[in-house]
Amino acid sequence: FCEFKCAKKFDVMLNEWLEEHREKKGLGSEDKVVGERDFMDAMLLVLKDKPIEGFDVDTIIKATTLELILGGSDTTAGTLTWAMCLLLKHPHVLEKLKEELNTYIGKERCVNESDINKLVYLHAIIKET
Repeated sequence: FCEFKCAKKFDVMLNEWLEEHREKKGLGSEDKVVGERDFMDAMLLVLKDKPIEGFDVDTIIKATTLELILGGSDTTAGTLTWAMCLLLKHPHVLEKLKEELNTYIGKERCVNESDINKLVYLHAIIKET
């Protein structure tokens, strides 16, 4: 039952993303995309005029996108585990990172995407990992 609920939530989320991409593209406007193109934009463009017999285009795009998201989770988890091991093995690096986070973020909130450019030391740690 839990797997079905989770799959349903993924389907709803992917449907929303797909609709956002269709709106952003303005289908029918000579394949012009407002802003940057991403994977879903490319899939919409490729599959627009070449439907695959027996397959629903939306299902193909959603399944492929989900596969990319889920396929990256193992490597992400492995990389984060490795980063944590290295930080624990080098406490002076962890301390310097904590100082940077306390300086720019504080202890009252989490890091936001808008904070990322300020966190130079964190960038270095991520690149080394």
